[in-house]
Amino acid sequence: MLPVTTFVFVRHAMTTGGPGDTGLSLEGIELAKDVAKKLATKQATYVFSSPLHRAVQTAEAIALMSGLELRVDDRLRERANWGDVEGETWEEFLFRWERVDTEKSRARLAAFVDDIAGRYPHATIIAVTHGGIVGDYLGGHQDWPHCGITELEV
Repeated sequence: MLPVTTFVFVRHAMTTGGPGDTGLSLEGIELAKDVAKKLATKQATYVFSSPLHRAVQTAEAIALMSGLELRVDDRLRERANWGDVEGETWEEFLFRWERVDTEKSRARLAAFVDDIAGRYPHATIIAVTHGGIVGDYLGGHQDWPHCGITELEV
């Protein structure tokens, strides 16, 4: 039997909105707690997060509920973030978003999956990340809800 690593991808909870590295809204904090309770039954081995604040806050709730240490990994970062370019308007961000190289984003998440699966066979990995990068990697996540969960076995 081949070793299988299970990845549980979670989209971060709702933010306060606006450009930059925003945190979770009050509703988002409650949603993060709810998904943490749900995921506690998964008996995860590790919790990883994108370095963006909204993902870290969501992952902190999950790690706390699961009794696990949170590990931040840059490869889980969104393919583009509104506010990374100072003074950028929403329209300018959308224009840039459409031109971001999705192949690079897909390759970055694939490298994370390959690396972690190789290091931790038979593990269950919770990875808190973003809709754009998961959509680039798996497809079909354009309407992925906040704290949506997608599982992948490698």
